[in-house]
Amino acid sequence: MAGKSIEHLQGLSIKIDELYEVGKKEEGQKLLSQATKNAMEIDEAYHFFFLGEMAGYLEDNQEERLSLYKKALSLRSKDPFLLRQKGVSLSKLGRREEAITYLDKALAINPVDYKSLSQKGVSLSKLERLEEAITYFDKALAINPVDYNSLRQKGVSLSKLGRREEAITYFDKALAINPVDYNSLRQKGVSLSKLERWEEAISYFEKALAINPVDYDSLRQKGVSLSKLERWEEAISYFEKALAIKPNDHYTMRDWAIIAYKMKNPITAQDKIREAVKLSRQEHEDNFRLIMRLTGKNPDKEWKALFPDDIDLHGEKVDKLTDIRGFVGTIRNRLAKNCDKFLALKEAAETKEKMFLLPESHLAKNISILLTLRKWNSYTPAIPPEEGERCLGGGYFIYHNGKGIVIDPGYNFIENFHDAGCRIHDIDAILISHAHNDHTIDFESICTLLYQYNRDAPKNGRPIKKFDLYLNNSAFKKFSGLLNLMDSNFEIVRTLNVENEYQITEGVHLSVLPAFHDDVVSRNQSVGFLLTFSLDEKLKKILFTCDTGLFPLCKDGDELKPDMNGEELWKMYPISTMENLDLMVIHIGSIKREELHVDLNLGIEKCLYANHLGIIGVARMITKLKPSLAIISEFGEEMRQFRRDIVKQIEKKVVNKAIKVKRFPRLAPGDLAFIYDIAQGKFLCCSSNKWIDVSKIDFDYDDDEKKEDICYFDKDILKSIRGSAYAGKIKGFKKRRQNKEGMYFQL
Repeated sequence: MAGKSIEHLQGLSIKIDELYEVGKKEEGQKLLSQATKNAMEIDEAYHFFFLGEMAGYLEDNQEERLSLYKKALSLRSKDPFLLRQKGVSLSKLGRREEAITYLDKALAINPVDYKSLSQKGVSLSKLERLEEAITYFDKALAINPVDYNSLRQKGVSLSKLGRREEAITYFDKALAINPVDYNSLRQKGVSLSKLERWEEAISYFEKALAINPVDYDSLRQKGVSLSKLERWEEAISYFEKALAIKPNDHYTMRDWAIIAYKMKNPITAQDKIREAVKLSRQEHEDNFRLIMRLTGKNPDKEWKALFPDDIDLHGEKVDKLTDIRGFVGTIRNRLAKNCDKFLALKEAAETKEKMFLLPESHLAKNISILLTLRKWNSYTPAIPPEEGERCLGGGYFIYHNGKGIVIDPGYNFIENFHDAGCRIHDIDAILISHAHNDHTIDFESICTLLYQYNRDAPKNGRPIKKFDLYLNNSAFKKFSGLLNLMDSNFEIVRTLNVENEYQITEGVHLSVLPAFHDDVVSRNQSVGFLLTFSLDEKLKKILFTCDTGLFPLCKDGDELKPDMNGEELWKMYPISTMENLDLMVIHIGSIKREELHVDLNLGIEKCLYANHLGIIGVARMITKLKPSLAIISEFGEEMRQFRRDIVKQIEKKVVNKAIKVKRFPRLAPGDLAFIYDIAQGKFLCCSSNKWIDVSKIDFDYDDDEKKEDICYFDKDILKSIRGSAYAGKIKGFKKRRQNKEGMYFQL
């Protein structure tokens, strides 16, 4: 194929689409066959792409088409043309939100691809997000001012917004560039029709049909405009032509029935309304009754005249429901147009929910990672925020060789989990350390989502999904009623007691550790977790202290205090299992004045937090257990302004001074951007998108003024980007995660 290239194949694809669009199927099929042969010799990915085109155009098998697109993208995951074409196909199937994700991926690679910008506008317009759509058409036109498709599509969105005169100017601009664009001719006709300029509208439908005689929409719209002029016989002839192309279009049958009724031809009216009702019964029955009421006629009498043998369509007396049917019809007439926008928003939200409940995972199967999906501790995410604030709680998620483990799903866990690119099907086990809401509140929501997933599983031909549940005794007591009601959600349920050992999944072992924390339900049942991973004959260890104080708890009147007769927490951990800790996720809770200023002669217990570790407990645990990396998590939101600085100070002035080893533990605050490769002992750098050894970890706020999010960097890179490049690097990281590119996602 000398001289042929991928660009040549892309050009063939565009030509094929144009031929099929104007009804030249034989020419399109011939060119498609030739393109498929050419692609076989030029590029394997494009060969799969054209096989997908054949499945779509020749067999109308859209699922097979998408499956072949997926194979093409597995070979060329960064090809903006293939990404765009998949987005276009998803949009045509009505899967607009999915379509937008692929168009965004194409634009991330080629931001000046005006066709992807325009196609994103089309998907947004179909979702009734019309103002957003127009901004994308404008972006496309800023790059290519003579893109008649974008001009036309902007006109369509303007027309939907009721700005029909303005819409017509854009159809005219498109036609000035491409006078034979029958879509623009038809759309101008539609806008003229909406302005009740029927004769002009008909002339544009005729121009469109002269170019594409099988354009169903132009045929139907010409029929509608003719009927407005009471040229009923002509209108019917165009409805006949439209139905020859789309025999089951109930809207055309409805319009034909109305004309037949006006022509006093009840037999034809009866036949057409019957056909329409069969296809969309309730809608057209209600439409008919509304028309009769608005024209001052008795809907039951007229319906009876049309349907003498089928008066009772609902199995009961028609007159019993006359009033409510008329009321429903009135509501539809007065609200339907505006409510369509609300329905579009609702359907978009439902599409997002359905995507979250799909069984296919975005996550790479062979990875072993920890995602910190937690920001603040305690009750603050439950308190109504002040204006402009955004309070987030969360939990943790481990994904190991295709199996997912949730740890302490508190406030906003599901939101954080979704934003990290995960789906409900990715969860296989849930661990709960204690009964406080900030560690359990989203557990019930997870159960509800699992119920929804399993409710639809049989009809979608997929197996039932179940979780394994491990929870401490107080959480078991708290959720005992829920567990009885939803036992079908769980494969196994285990209560956790100190020294219990469990195999969570293949290669992941759980050791249950003590924790000193009053969770209201119980004072002595909270636990911590040690997870040991078997990876290529090596063991990797992650310790979660969970919520705990440094010493056991005792009561002093109504107050809790540390029991100084007990052992420190780290001493109660099994010594052998604490050697060579790779990662410690340690909960600080907050700090208090007494930690730094109380006279030690008054007693050490006066300096310590009872229910949390605080600064002293965190520093003590790290210096004694010496993990390679300590992620200090579970900050009180009151520490928002200084959590970066306090972690650096603990590392530099306490840990590094107290430990006499060659490699000091590294410390970092926990936040939503922390991603840890368990197998390699590396974190993901938010700037380079590379996995970096934890010994080189550094961190900073994404915005030094707001001090909202912590981001993580290779310490050598952070120095070089801290100026003007910093904001762009962070934005790039968030965009990659949003678009599920690289990181821990499948190709």
